[in-house]
Amino acid sequence: MQNSMMVTSQSLANLGAVLANDGIKPWDNERFISHEDNELVKKLLTTVGSFEESKEYTIKIELPIKSGTGGSLLACAPQKCGIGIFSPALDQHGNSLAGMSLLQDVVDQLELVV
Repeated sequence: MQNSMMVTSQSLANLGAVLANDGIKPWDNERFISHEDNELVKKLLTTVGSFEESKEYTIKIELPIKSGTGGSLLACAPQKCGIGIFSPALDQHGNSLAGMSLLQDVVDQLELVV
């Protein structure tokens, strides 16, 4: 059984950009999901998006994040951008080791704190 779809870093970043832009696709200004649903998704990503480590990553990285057991990471910096990362080596909780490190570096370098 597969537990994830085949995605690219670009498609993850695009989805993150929609979430960061209040549910509106920034490339054509079309609403993709309602404001209410967008807020709910970001809250869920903050609380359960990184499995058992969600609280730790929320405190450390300060962005809504979704990690996948295939090594994918999606993050959204509200009103700024979406981030998509893929790196398959996982930690004991099923989160991408290098991906989380890279995400932290990107957040720090671009000053993307919420």
